[in-house]
Amino acid sequence: NMITSSDVITVKMPLSEHALGMAQKPRWRNRLRDIQARCPNGTSLKLSKELSIVEISGTAEGVQVAQRLVEERLGPVKELSAAVWHELHRTRKGFGGLNLIHKLTGCRLHLQRETSQVRLFGTAPCVARASALLDHLEAMCTEERVTGPANQLDQNILDKIACETCVTLWIEGSEVYLMGFKTAIEDALAEMKRLISFPDLIPRDMAGAPNTAREVFLLAPLMRFAPHVPCPSHDTPPNLPKQLGGSDASGVCVAVNQVNAPYSGLNHSESPWPMC
Repeated sequence: NMITSSDVITVKMPLSEHALGMAQKPRWRNRLRDIQARCPNGTSLKLSKELSIVEISGTAEGVQVAQRLVEERLGPVKELSAAVWHELHRTRKGFGGLNLIHKLTGCRLHLQRETSQVRLFGTAPCVARASALLDHLEAMCTEERVTGPANQLDQNILDKIACETCVTLWIEGSEVYLMGFKTAIEDALAEMKRLISFPDLIPRDMAGAPNTAREVFLLAPLMRFAPHVPCPSHDTPPNLPKQLGGSDASGVCVAVNQVNAPYSGLNHSESPWPMC
């Protein structure tokens, strides 16, 4: 069917400061063309840096698809505590929080290397679910630092303990830093105390295989919590009016919610666990 002027609507998507910064990068022009190619015929997208908006024109279906694709490519950034960042980094290449949250929500997470942040890529509902799971993970993790063991246990022994108990652990000066799940850190501290008290128990073989069964055990509370987070729905686009067709829609210009606006609460408060 041919698209007539009465079928075309225009939607202006205001961009947050973060989203505008991403959209101004040179590679964004290629992404914009890729988005347009994946939309129904007749859909056009135009970035206005001056107005900080992406203007989308097309049929209701085309605008809906384009809006979803733009949301997916302008992922918001979420601040993390040091404990959660280290825990996600520890298992980033295997079974761990990053991959689990991706599977549970459909949101792709990219852990920043230089800062304690994670970037969330996906539709607004998926990002909201992933953010809620990350907040729950904050309540499950903590960090500790203890003085003394650094003088009695070398890094090789600590690496063995870290591998067996599933924590991040390192020596800094006269202190040992531990980060990860609260229960895992309790076990690591107990193991350190045991080896200090009974040095004959220190294993000669420092190699340690990943403790997959324990990883599953530690992540179980997050998996139990996931069903209580509202599931994302794509049946009805939240930012489009219900009636879009017909002669009354000719030339209509609809201002929709700001891109990344659903994520304005992502910069959450400090972790409930004590930070040193």
